[in-house]
Amino acid sequence: MARHANNNSRRQNSPRPVQGLFSVGSGSLDGRSRFAMIVIIALMALFAFQLLRLQVFQAADTAALGEQTRDSKTTLLAHRGTIYDRNGNVLATSVEVKSVYCDPTLISDLQEEAQDVVSVLGNTIEYYSDIMTTPNSRYVCVARKIPVEQAEKLMDLSLDGFYYEDELDRVYPYGATGGQIIGCLNSDGVGFTGLEQQYDDILAGVNGVKRAQAGVGGAPIPGTVYQQVDPIDGEDIMVSLDIEMQAKLEAEIAASAYKLDAETSTSVLMDAETGEIYAAASIPLFNPADRSIVEPGATDLKSVTNAFEPGSLFKTVSSLAILENKVLTPDDEIECPAELEADEYIVTDAHDRDDVTYSFRDILAYSSNVGIALSVEKLGFTPFYQKIQDYLLTQNTGVDYPNESKGYLLDRAQWSLIQGYNVTFGQGVMVTPLQMTRFYGMIANDGVAVTPHFLIAMPQTGEYVHYENTVVSTDQEALDTVESMLGSVVDYGTAENAAIDGYTVVGKTSTAEIASPDGGYLDGVYNLAFCGYLANSTSKLVCFVTTGPTPYETNVCDPFKAIMEYAIERYKISPK
Repeated sequence: MARHANNNSRRQNSPRPVQGLFSVGSGSLDGRSRFAMIVIIALMALFAFQLLRLQVFQAADTAALGEQTRDSKTTLLAHRGTIYDRNGNVLATSVEVKSVYCDPTLISDLQEEAQDVVSVLGNTIEYYSDIMTTPNSRYVCVARKIPVEQAEKLMDLSLDGFYYEDELDRVYPYGATGGQIIGCLNSDGVGFTGLEQQYDDILAGVNGVKRAQAGVGGAPIPGTVYQQVDPIDGEDIMVSLDIEMQAKLEAEIAASAYKLDAETSTSVLMDAETGEIYAAASIPLFNPADRSIVEPGATDLKSVTNAFEPGSLFKTVSSLAILENKVLTPDDEIECPAELEADEYIVTDAHDRDDVTYSFRDILAYSSNVGIALSVEKLGFTPFYQKIQDYLLTQNTGVDYPNESKGYLLDRAQWSLIQGYNVTFGQGVMVTPLQMTRFYGMIANDGVAVTPHFLIAMPQTGEYVHYENTVVSTDQEALDTVESMLGSVVDYGTAENAAIDGYTVVGKTSTAEIASPDGGYLDGVYNLAFCGYLANSTSKLVCFVTTGPTPYETNVCDPFKAIMEYAIERYKISPK
């Protein structure tokens, strides 16, 4: 009997579709698979583009960046020029110092290292511990600009995490003496006031640079310097200041301010023949070596920067204008009433008196407001106004010092009668002490006005600086006559205590009222001044002194006399 196959027997399984990216039979991608493929292709393209950009298009920049990460750049400091006085004394110079820094994260024993620092620099452990634990910092200043010797002692201790940087410090050996003139630097080492500012471009120099390969921690690797530009040191300068004379002048005006209970006192000592300023100062003084306390106005050399109403000092301007125009001679007499009416105002002299007849010489000697007003009225206010211009009293002096003021004078067209009278005796007009000093110096120098200045020479190059002079007057007779009249002020007038035995002192006092910010003049306070020189002597030094505001109606001939007596001895001045 034949046997039949069993239909239920196991058959070989047919192949199943492979599950994955591809679907068998369809030949296409499903949605998620297609998106994944696109992302992979995009990333590969972006990577290829970045590789091409870095290796081809930015190859040079990439190489430079790599160099920078291995580069050590060191600034080579230029030495700032030294400032010398006329006798070669150092007034300002730069010295090498070091600044100390630390990385708080590298300090292994805080207390021990703080104690080491105290042993060299002083102060307290707590002070340096606070610095050396500054949070979130790896570069903390421990001490700025300490002497190299001190820094070397610290370096010998091999303190963990400590670094040292070379710096330059500006040193002012005479402290406050001459400080207003010399000036100071700002925190960036740039001239900030005084001659440091005025001549910053000469003194500063140009820093250099050194580039080398850097090792661990950024320190330069020896022998790997690939660029070096040496610094160009600044030039030295010699100025007209005589530091010993300066000290004397400062002492005298400080004493004057104290004696007269005044806010300030100012003085200038200038050679009328050369324009060299031997000494100048204002109270309060400024110490560039110690700026922990700087009083308001201390950095200003007020003889240059501050204008004031000169008061009776201006009567010499009026007198010279009258003499040059041949309006009066010293012996001509003028009736001077006790009061002079003008535009509903009353002009009087500083002290009560009766009606009197004065010679023109006496008007200046006794400093009569009424007398000088009437004398100028004979000249005319328009010629008088022009003479003020001719005497350079409305122009800057050109002094080499920052922020010079040039004063103020109302235009002639706006003068009333009282304005004209007031200007004749120095009210309603403003000048600087240096302008007044130059004017009196012009008389001493036979009509030639100089440019006041400090800079004399650059010692390294041997270059001497020349300044322009201006011929203001060629009327020698008028100049000699006004000088003679100024002699009478000292001989028997308001400046008798300016006299110096054996010398012909000429000059003029002033007791000027002080303008009020609200108009008019302040009651009971004055600016006192004197300007004069030694006529017929071997010197043409002119000295100006002013002190105020002060409640005293007196004069400041005493500091003038003390300054000039010191100058006579120091410079061997003798009568001709």
